[in-house]
Amino acid sequence: MKYVIAALLGIAVTLLAVGIYIKFTVSNNTVREETVNQNQETPIPTPLPTLVSTPSPTSLPSPTPSGTGTITSAGGLLVFSKYSINTPLGWSVTKTQPVPQSEKLLITKSGYEISIYQAATGGSQCTYPGDSVPQGPSVSFAKFTELTTQSYNKLRRSQGITGFTVCELLQSSW
Repeated sequence: MKYVIAALLGIAVTLLAVGIYIKFTVSNNTVREETVNQNQETPIPTPLPTLVSTPSPTSLPSPTPSGTGTITSAGGLLVFSKYSINTPLGWSVTKTQPVPQSEKLLITKSGYEISIYQAATGGSQCTYPGDSVPQGPSVSFAKFTELTTQSYNKLRRSQGITGFTVCELLQSSW
């Protein structure tokens, strides 16, 4: 009888040890698979350029390397305000003049492209919900995001899927 109890106790301990081993092995594999899947599905975000409006009439150097990327100054042609943009490391900045009295700043990285174009294109006033309809050409935007630059200029960015328009508040109209 002693041997039967000892054998049953030995079998129970062995089954318990095998069960614990299987449980931890399956749990670790599941955690490893989830970690691998999370790393594959979630791309590492890349910082986007930040826009800083500079109303100063003096010319600014362009481009100027900084510790976090490149600061490029542009704009100031015709009625447009000068601005500076700080692009993170890894972004490419190209400034061109497609036609006289115009300027295009092209910022690119890994297939993404941001274009800032300032030119006399026939212009029109931007209108938003609640605004009166102006005489002359205008463009209406139902959805927008309001922005304030570091120099306290008020901007409104239309909400679009791949492109948008930015309007600046000048005196009392957009």
